[in-house]
Amino acid sequence: IAHYRVDDVLIQVFDQDLNGRFDDYGVDAMIVGKSTVASFLSRVVHVGERMVSIDVAADGSTLDVAPFTGAIGTLDLRTGFSCKAKLDAAIVRSSDGAYSFDAARAKAGMKVPAGEYRLEAGRLVLGESRATVRAGHAKPLVVAADQTLEVAWGGPVTAEFAAQRDGDQIGFTPWDIWYYGRLGEEYV
Repeated sequence: IAHYRVDDVLIQVFDQDLNGRFDDYGVDAMIVGKSTVASFLSRVVHVGERMVSIDVAADGSTLDVAPFTGAIGTLDLRTGFSCKAKLDAAIVRSSDGAYSFDAARAKAGMKVPAGEYRLEAGRLVLGESRATVRAGHAKPLVVAADQTLEVAWGGPVTAEFAAQRDGDQIGFTPWDIWYYGRLGEEYV
């Protein structure tokens, strides 16, 4: 684990693929600030109210920081989310792997570099119960510059299952059932 401080915000980078490098953007992992949720290593992070570009040395020894100057849009995963459970994590990653964020706590949407993203993973919490969100068949999320993309996802959930016919009997097993939300995301 490599540790850095930017404006008194802790950034932790994990060599998630265990190849000895800390600069595999979109593959390695990172935690920013007091979050308990890791996203994929991103070339842009939020430090307080600022978006900054980061460059991690391959050996993890240094982290270079500069103001982010690219086109910015807003990704809103909260407003259009329909579920009785609390959204505890919602990890998105850009299609080129350069950017990744946990957008679960951004109640008014999260500023992100404009581009195409995919919902990669998430977690729902309801009391003691937990559910994991996976990409499943989720459609790409295209965030345009100076625009807000409000994503409709969550319920109602549909189920798909594999079945076998044996004469006039149809059988299926509980582990051959898959649950999908409005965006195509899968719930486990």
